[in-house]
Amino acid sequence: MDQKIYNMTMKEAAKFIGVTYTVMRSYVKTGMVKYYKPKGNYFFNKDDLKEFQKGNIQMHKINPAN
Repeated sequence: MDQKIYNMTMKEAAKFIGVTYTVMRSYVKTGMVKYYKPKGNYFFNKDDLKEFQKGNIQMHKINPAN
């Protein structure tokens, strides 16, 4: 199984989906967008963000243990 790469920062992810940093933070806080948070930094996967834009995924935090 392919492992997803979470390498986009919150600022990059916000720009990618066309929202402000503040809106992106609200998506994270409300659990609308999938992210990975090692050591306090948020990272996002490009494919997950594309699916989020399409409205196809209900997102949530990735468990770092996986």
